[in-house]
Amino acid sequence: MTHKKILDNISRSIGLSIRAYCKDGFLVYGEGEKKLKSDIKYGTKVVAYNGVTYFGLGDYIGVIDGDSETISNYAIIISNMAAGSYDHMTRPNTVEEQIRHIASGKEGADKIPDKGLGGSYFVLGIVVDKSNKSKELASLLGEVGESGDIVVRRSEDTIIYLKSVGQDVDYISAGQFGRTLYDNLNNETNTKFGIGVGGVAHSIDTLRTSTGEAIEAIRFGRIVDPGAHVYSYKEFALHKLLDSLPKETLKEYLRQLATDNFSELIGDEELMRTAEAFLKNSLNISETARAMYLHRNTLIYRLDKVENITGLNIRNFGDAVVFWVVGAISKIVG
Repeated sequence: MTHKKILDNISRSIGLSIRAYCKDGFLVYGEGEKKLKSDIKYGTKVVAYNGVTYFGLGDYIGVIDGDSETISNYAIIISNMAAGSYDHMTRPNTVEEQIRHIASGKEGADKIPDKGLGGSYFVLGIVVDKSNKSKELASLLGEVGESGDIVVRRSEDTIIYLKSVGQDVDYISAGQFGRTLYDNLNNETNTKFGIGVGGVAHSIDTLRTSTGEAIEAIRFGRIVDPGAHVYSYKEFALHKLLDSLPKETLKEYLRQLATDNFSELIGDEELMRTAEAFLKNSLNISETARAMYLHRNTLIYRLDKVENITGLNIRNFGDAVVFWVVGAISKIVG
């Protein structure tokens, strides 16, 4: 927890044992009861109850045995020190420390004030299918990366990779870099992984935003397009909007937009893959046929079949939009 160093120092200084509990009542610091009693009322004020003093400790509940005036005063001082939930003893000082703190998702990351990063970064999230492989992949990223790049293991299965972007950068976008990175890493490891591409970070605030975007891109990408390996947040902005709606609302949209036969199409993997490839290639028959290694007439036959089943001619932009929305909702609702 953020206040551990403070509590260690204060406890030694005043010679009193301090405990801290999360808001659910479970012990997270110190020694004593593992669970607070449910009838105890706590808040930001100092409260003495049955010979024990309780006090606010940022996002936690502080506890000291005893209910004397001296202990109450100590509790007030400790509570005030923790009120900002981000103290000088635990605050990362250098820009790189702050970047790593935010990328790792540590407690207090949202309290770091906004300022420039001294440069710009492509922000990518990498999720490995086996959590015990993330350390290996993070090490590989450190080897293939360049000076100024930052690699942070956010969790057992998630890595945040910040690619330093200078004036002489060879990549026109974070998405292009993400695809190149996937190819390079995939050639060097047998570990299965996916890459989520966030935005470009040039400040503390944009780093926070881009890190969240990179992680969200993987989450939505694996739902919407599980066969892919690189997912750009911008591609899934509308999916996130749909996902924010109540499930019953989404189901009502499905009832309004989808024909009874649409489920037949969803169950036909070949036709769905063809339709989605056609949308991805901007409704261009030649590009889609080339990407799928299909004869042009075979593609047209499949598109006609899609229209026969759904009543939607996805060569028409309006029908293509309806088809996309129905497909997206179906995947979100499951």
